[in-house]
Amino acid sequence: MTYTSARNPEPRTKLVEPHGVIVGTRHYLVARDGPDDRQYKQYRLDRISKIQGTATLFARDPDFDIETYSTFAFGSYFSEEEHGLVRWRFTSRAAPVAREFVFHPTQVLTDMADGSLLVEFTASGWVEMAWHLIIWGNDVEVLEPPELISILDEVRRGEVKVLP
Repeated sequence: MTYTSARNPEPRTKLVEPHGVIVGTRHYLVARDGPDDRQYKQYRLDRISKIQGTATLFARDPDFDIETYSTFAFGSYFSEEEHGLVRWRFTSRAAPVAREFVFHPTQVLTDMADGSLLVEFTASGWVEMAWHLIIWGNDVEVLEPPELISILDEVRRGEVKVLP
């Protein structure tokens, strides 16, 4: 495939071993870079300018499961540096609506004594979380992680540092 990354504006041709596709805010091809690289990487589909099949065969990892892989992210973005416990509290006004959402496949919902709703899960993608949480206005409070608290404050002030 020919791919242009955000860090390198020059298109590069790469031989990859595709393992799945993630559909979200952005759509990603999940692949490994050839036979010597066993780490999965995500390639934005909108940055792939050319793709073609080859006669080169590869052994697909039989243990790879796209659903399991996807649980590491909120939406479609995954970052090991950001991966961790997420805790949000929705006000009693928003709790009935939030209770209907599947924010993440591993979420745990806890009804609080004051009528608010606590949502907890482990994932990464602070910016995507902030983009999503902005629609809840002041009816959601981020309890953890501190980095998401900071990013959501920046988004609320209009200081977006990452574009979609």
